[in-house]
Amino acid sequence: MDSLRATLSGVAGNGDGRVFAYSASWLNYEQYKTIEEEALRNISSTMAVMVAIIAFLLVNPKAVLVVCLCLCLIIINIIGYMYFWDLNFDSVTIIMLIIALGLSVDYAAHIGRAYLETRGSPDERLKACLNNMGAAVFNGAFSTFLAVAVLGGSQSYVFITFFRQLFLCITLGLSHGLILLPVLMSLVNPKPYAQHTAAY
Repeated sequence: MDSLRATLSGVAGNGDGRVFAYSASWLNYEQYKTIEEEALRNISSTMAVMVAIIAFLLVNPKAVLVVCLCLCLIIINIIGYMYFWDLNFDSVTIIMLIIALGLSVDYAAHIGRAYLETRGSPDERLKACLNNMGAAVFNGAFSTFLAVAVLGGSQSYVFITFFRQLFLCITLGLSHGLILLPVLMSLVNPKPYAQHTAAY
């Protein structure tokens, strides 16, 4: 495709592009020609927005770093498991990675926020944050899973890809949000939010 286009552009009198080459199969070629650049740009820009939102909501720099680390690990794990499920990088999987990044922020950010709102020793704060927010995060993930479970038996590439990547997002998001993140938060132990007492 590229060599033919280069040849045509070098033809005398074709400086204005009146002669061009076209093939229906080139639509796929164009996709794979730019997929790496597009994927890196879109995922990194989405991650930058997520970091800004998390920083705005959590405020505490240590907590922001730990939550963002968990988000990065979720995306890296989804990409790794895509190999075992025979999912290639194409426009469908890249779009689903970006959606997965947006969904997985809930699993981590709520637990991080709950940890910052509790006081006590690191172990006490860990137990309290899971007690206060763990069930809500699990219920949200489980309801999302129920919504996409019907796609598991689909024969369509788009729908089966959608199901597989959302399944990975939900299971990996829960395992990172409910297991890894609380442990990391208790190790880093960011300071809790200051308590304010209202004056009456």
